[in-house]
Parts: sequence; structure tokens; C-alpha cells
Amino acid sequence: MKSVLRGVLACVLSTCFVLPAVASVVITNTRVIYAADAREVTVQLSNKGKQPVLVSAWIDAGNAKDRPEDAQVPFTITPPLFRMDPDKGQALRISLTPAALPMDRESVFWLNVHEAPPVSQEAIEGKNVMQLALRTRIKLFYRPKGLPGQVDDAPAALSWKLVSNADAPILQVRNSSAYHVSFAGVSLQVNGKLLPVVAEAVMVAPGQSYDFSINASRAALSGPAKVKFEVINDFGGFSPYIGDVHP
Repeated sequence: MKSVLRGVLACVLSTCFVLPAVASVVITNTRVIYAADAREVTVQLSNKGKQPVLVSAWIDAGNAKDRPEDAQVPFTITPPLFRMDPDKGQALRISLTPAALPMDRESVFWLNVHEAPPVSQEAIEGKNVMQLALRTRIKLFYRPKGLPGQVDDAPAALSWKLVSNADAPILQVRNSSAYHVSFAGVSLQVNGKLLPVVAEAVMVAPGQSYDFSINASRAALSGPAKVKFEVINDFGGFSPYIGDVHP
């Protein structure tokens, strides 16, 4: 199976383009939570397109360039390679293999779902045809048993402070919880005025800090401050929070 998968993906991945295109294969989840006591987790796919596609699925540890045969992760996916007809579904079964993962905090991995259209008649006839292969990549969180606190309490427990550097002021957040926190948006409120904060696709791991750039002068930051932010919860929705900012 690995040799077949390697041969197929060598052709398919070489034709991946970053173009405005819509994937036919839809993943019902926006993230996967793998609880330590689960025997396996299931991710449902559906083909919303009008033609069959060849789908491959694999998990990587954070390197988006990893091919299926290169990714070293403690998970297996069944099936790893399959055909999906229009308006049909397919369940991916993800199982944990023996591994020494941290037990005092979450670990994060990435589920990849790659789709390629069938070879067109024009291509068979030797004509120049562009066919797009598309990949969707979502986070997979491994969550050990007995972690302190609850995942929904992690955003409220974040600590925020303003830090000065040579270039511009920085809003620093520290995550002391055992859970990853993924931000959907951040804004700083100073003296009742909201200031934009650059916060695109930011995730802060357990025990880590992150520095947000602030689009404001130091003078605009004088006075009491609060931070308003939204995080992505286990269900893929946005949850709003307000936190105190320390000078």
C-alpha cells in the first residue's frame, strides 16, 4: 500500500497549486480531539463535487511539507487512500499507536485530506490540461486524561501584559494551562477605544508565550487596558473573552 500511495502522490502532489479553488471533499470537523481513553476517533468526509476524486489522508507533526511516507506520528488512518464518488461519504478511522507522548499537556498534530480529480480524457489524449489537486489540513489534538482544569477555562486563565521594545509596543500573552489556545481575533481596549491587534491564525501552546504586534503608538496605550479576544473551541465555534492587561 505504501508503494502505491507513494506513486500516486508523487504525481498528485506535483500538481498542487495555490489558486482560488473550492475543495469537493468536505470534512465535517474543523478540528479533531483525540481523548486518551478513546479506542479510536472517526472523521466523516463527504464529496460535494460533481465528479469522483481520489483521496489520500495522513497525519503530520507540524511540517506541512511532510509526505505520508515521511510523517513520523503515533497515529494510523484507515483507509489511507480511496475513491469517493459524488454525493458519497467516507469515514476516516484514526487510531493511536504506542508512543511516549507528554501526559501533562495536550499534543497537537495535523490531519491532511488530499483530493485529486480523475485523469481527464484530454490528458489521456496528450492534450495540455491543468487539473488541480487540493489539500485540506486541520488540527488534531491529543488530550491526555487527568489534565488540570478544563479546556474551556484555559482562555480565561491567560495572562496579558504590555511590553515595550525598540520598534513598537507589544501585547504579550502567556498560556499557563495544559491546553492549546487558538485565537480567532484579538483587540486591545484602552480608555474605551479599541485598537487593532495583528492576530491571524495564532495558536499558543501549553506553557508558551506569544507577542502580538499592536498597530498603535505608545502614547495611545497610556491608561487602563483590557483585551477582547475570541478563541476557537472544540466544536470549531468562536468563544468571546475579556481579560485584564498588566503594564
